Amino acid sequence: MTQELEAQQPIRPTAKVSDLEARINRLKSQKASLEHKQKMHTKSERMLRTRTLIQVGGLVSISGLLERFDIALGDDLQLDEKAKSKSKIVMGVLMSVIEQLPKNLNQEDLERLSKKGASAMVARAIQKDFDDI
Repeated sequence: MTQELEAQQPIRPTAKVSDLEARINRLKSQKASLEHKQKMHTKSERMLRTRTLIQVGGLVSISGLLERFDIALGDDLQLDEKAKSKSKIVMGVLMSVIEQLPKNLNQEDLERLSKKGASAMVARAIQKDFDDI
C-alpha cells in the first residue's frame, strides 16, 4: 500500500522546476555553440571575401588604372571628395569595359586575355625587381 501511495503522490514541483532549468541550460549551451559556429563560419567567409577583394585591388593597381587617373595609394576614395570623383571615373571605366566584353567569351578570347594579363604581371615583376636594385 505504501508503494501505491508513493506512486499516487504527485512529483514535487521543485523537481519539475529543476528538470526544466537543467533542460533550459542545456538548450542555452547548444544555442551558444551553434551561434559560435555560425559566427566562425561568417568570419571565415568574410576573410575569404576580404582576401579576394585585396587581390583584385592588386590587379587593378598592376593594370595601371590608379596611375592613369592619378589615384595615390592611401587616397580615401569614399570620404575625400576629390578622390571620390576619381573613383567614379574608375567605376565608369570598369563598367565600360564590362559592357564592351562579349556576353560569352570563347576559349580563344580567354586565352588571349590570359596571355595579356600574364605579360602585364611579368612586366610588373621585372619592374619591381629593377626598382629594388
